Amino acid sequence: STLFPYTTLFRSSQEEDSQIRLGVCQALARLPQADGLKHLAILLNDSQAIVRDAAFSSYGQLANDLALWINAGFASQHQDIHQRALKVLLDNLAQLPSLAKEQTQDYFKRTLGRFFDHSAKETPSLGQQLLLAALNDPFAAVRKEVSKACLNRSLAGNYQQSLHLLLTSHHQDVHLEALQEWQAKSREPEALDLLNTLLNDNFTEVRQQALQFALNNKKQF
Repeated sequence: STLFPYTTLFRSSQEEDSQIRLGVCQALARLPQADGLKHLAILLNDSQAIVRDAAFSSYGQLANDLALWINAGFASQHQDIHQRALKVLLDNLAQLPSLAKEQTQDYFKRTLGRFFDHSAKETPSLGQQLLLAALNDPFAAVRKEVSKACLNRSLAGNYQQSLHLLLTSHHQDVHLEALQEWQAKSREPEALDLLNTLLNDNFTEVRQQALQFALNNKKQF
């Protein structure tokens, strides 16, 4: 049985009282109809953080799908929800489903099309594609947090793969994070190969800093 008729809930989601909208979020999570996800997605953009937070929690409970939940968070207009979505991603990276290649391609095109590399020879894992979405997040704080996590935990595989993942971002600040990590580990065996990549980076600032570092440390290269 439902707590309230859907029409009453949807009407209540427009109430000025944030506590009523909060109650709507909690009620929608206990209703089986998937239509509730559409309204929770709207409430992820509520003007009040407490309502957005409840909407995100309820969305995860109702969706019962990690990737769908994370993507819904990244689609919000608010940084706090992006940060919650990132936490869910980082806490559950190993639990993300392993999709068949055809399913994965279709999934990426539908949900992460703006980041999907159609020319790639190998399809990245679902987790890597979601990490890439976070590395392209509109909020700098989210990009910085996921950059640090990728590097500290080698989330893309090994150290070199993690740096390459950062360098696929569309944002210069992420590329600079990769550059700083490379500089700190410039004595690693892979450093020379990575230098070539950095010298051909899309961002002038990164190319210039990589070149200057190499010139200042000629003996290493």
